[in-house]
Amino acid sequence: MPYQVSTVNNVLLFIAAIASILVLIFFVLVLLSIKKLVDKINGLVDENKKQLDNIMEQAPVLMNNVNMISTKTSMLVDDLNEVVIKNKDDVTGIIRSANKSMDDIQRITETATDIAYRAESAAKDVEETVYSITGNVNDVHGIVRDSQSHALDYANIFLDFFQEMGRIVFKGRR
Repeated sequence: MPYQVSTVNNVLLFIAAIASILVLIFFVLVLLSIKKLVDKINGLVDENKKQLDNIMEQAPVLMNNVNMISTKTSMLVDDLNEVVIKNKDDVTGIIRSANKSMDDIQRITETATDIAYRAESAAKDVEETVYSITGNVNDVHGIVRDSQSHALDYANIFLDFFQEMGRIVFKGRR
């Protein structure tokens, strides 16, 4: 009879050891997956930050150029008024030229406004992406923290199990 108890104990110890190894392998796989996810998130954050910085650096320069063009155009219109009064015969040609310049300025203004709108839209998209990634990183952090807690719980359960098994095995030998 003691020989059978020893065999049963050995089988139970072997099963417990295999279960412990499987839990450790699972934990390592979970940690590897989490590391890959965090690396990918960090790459996305870095990539979007560069794009946003480039857009934000270009937008003020374009807006400054548009303002300078508008100021110069205003001065040109004032000068043209003086010329029109002095040179009534050339008024038609000057007006055509001024209208063409105003059309060009309007196109430049519209283009600059469109670029500014796109920059703002891209900034919002990047901001939303960063907030989303931050949320995902926080979620991963929580999962890792919870996984650690669960791993410790499992380790304590296995320790209790092995202690109980040892108590049973050694009780039979005494």
